[in-house]
Amino acid sequence: MVSSATSVRAESSPGFTNLFRLDRVWDVSLSFTRDQWRALQPTEAEPTPMMGPGIFLAPVFFQAGDTNHDRRLTRVEFEGLSEQWFAQWDADRSGRLDEAKLKAGFESAMTSPAGAVARGGSSLPGKEVKRNGLSGVRGLEFNYVHADLKFQDELLPDVAVRYKGNGTYLQSAQQLKRPLKVDLNEFTKGQRLGGVSKLNFHNNVTDPSWMNEALAYRLYRDAGVPAPRVGYARLGLNVVGEHTNSSLGLYTVVENVDANFCEEHFGSKKGLLLKPSTSELFAYLGEDWDRYKQIYDPKTSVYASQARRVIQFCRLLTEADDATFAAQAAEFLDFDEVSRFLAVTVWVSTLDSILGMGQNFLVHLHPTTLKLQLIPWDLDHAFGQFGMRGSQLERERLSIREAWNAEVRFLSRLMKVPAFEQAYLSRLREFQETLFQPDRLAKQVDELAAVIRDFVALEGKDKLARFDKVVAGGAVESPGAVAGGGFGGPPAKPIKGFAVARHSSVAAQLAGTDPGMKISAGPLNPVAFIAPRFFRVLDSNQDRQVTRAEFAGKFREWFDAWDRDQTGVLNEDAVRDGLSQALMPRPDIRSP
Repeated sequence: MVSSATSVRAESSPGFTNLFRLDRVWDVSLSFTRDQWRALQPTEAEPTPMMGPGIFLAPVFFQAGDTNHDRRLTRVEFEGLSEQWFAQWDADRSGRLDEAKLKAGFESAMTSPAGAVARGGSSLPGKEVKRNGLSGVRGLEFNYVHADLKFQDELLPDVAVRYKGNGTYLQSAQQLKRPLKVDLNEFTKGQRLGGVSKLNFHNNVTDPSWMNEALAYRLYRDAGVPAPRVGYARLGLNVVGEHTNSSLGLYTVVENVDANFCEEHFGSKKGLLLKPSTSELFAYLGEDWDRYKQIYDPKTSVYASQARRVIQFCRLLTEADDATFAAQAAEFLDFDEVSRFLAVTVWVSTLDSILGMGQNFLVHLHPTTLKLQLIPWDLDHAFGQFGMRGSQLERERLSIREAWNAEVRFLSRLMKVPAFEQAYLSRLREFQETLFQPDRLAKQVDELAAVIRDFVALEGKDKLARFDKVVAGGAVESPGAVAGGGFGGPPAKPIKGFAVARHSSVAAQLAGTDPGMKISAGPLNPVAFIAPRFFRVLDSNQDRQVTRAEFAGKFREWFDAWDRDQTGVLNEDAVRDGLSQALMPRPDIRSP
């Protein structure tokens, strides 16, 4: 270790009784040896285009085509799969597939267990994946390393540090200022700071105001929703022989949602905490919990009774008729808590969430009531600033009654339950008149800007100019795209401008004078963008029909192209990479 100093129980220090506060910026630094710093850098098992279609399709190819379950596809298996799918999808036996038939076939394939796992962010069958999300499907693994943490004047030696995040990590992967998680307790048992044992340092790479998370979480908490607390820190870096008091910049410090968080908010650590990543939340995948584990990413131990409870609700949601679901939903869901969560989520139009991408929230199963409720997470795109989903106007006028695509079955069915709809609309009306007032939010922006502006200025004139512009209410260009991932988008209104437009739209919708707008781009359903591409590639003569010969011929062509070593078999990597390149060709871009 860099230091052998005695551990300090910093939570006993008066200055840290309120670690998460918005009226100051903490001075924090991390110190590493050279070896520790090298070990911090993530491993990348799959250095391929991240969000290529192969990520979603390859598990389905193997599920349907790998008849001997050896995780290899022979030529016979691969060409047999083309025959199998064509026969199944050519329902009227016309010998041809139009785009509608092919899409329906994909819908069927992607609703298989393998398809559900793929949509949930898993890897291929049989391949262990530790993380969900974009970084996880790329194969990045973030491992904890030893370091020393200095928080103001308090030294906490031998803490565990790793990188974290998906889009925010990938967008900052070539910079020093990357998002970090610090576990004070991993290597030094009992070590805590301000009463907590884990800290999340978010780099705000997508947010030129540095405020989206701080003010969005505040809205949730003010609305009575269990949500993380937030503070700020200027983070320094020391690496023996490489960095001495190098400034990484201004970070948002976000409270970790874990067993300690649950004890604070729910009075017990014994509840089940899940962090799903799926656009089909609570889809029934059978009675085996192993089918759910990767998708739901448990953050606490899972007892058999808890797993059964979640699966029971999944089955109710998926199989029950409307009357049965309406009669029984309240037995599984805390309507008051979920209605509060949904009212805030819909108002702030945070579409990188349960509404759009099926991620960035947690599910808690209460150990006593056995009811489920939702906890927000990762709000850097709150206040309508997620460019991947809908236009600026659509996000401002997002429908309060259908803020999600119909494929988000959980929310669609829930809104058909009269008791829940009434609770949700009641909360929305209440918050519209109190918490969501534009003047109230504008005042919070100005107050926070006064606290952090000098620290933003230390990151450079360009960032300060952007900061000043968004604080004043002006739109700025997107910070840029995630390498290979397509994140980014047109300028979005910052909090002040969004709040005015959103408040007006919600008021009109509640009054019945405006129906609002649905988002044109739905949740991350792979069929929506894979099927048209797949059809165009198979339709070799471009006559808007795919014959059996065209279908089989393309599969033979693919096998020959992907079997580069001429071994006669395709492994998981070859199928995934081949599909991504075939359906979404990308140039050969190499790191400088």
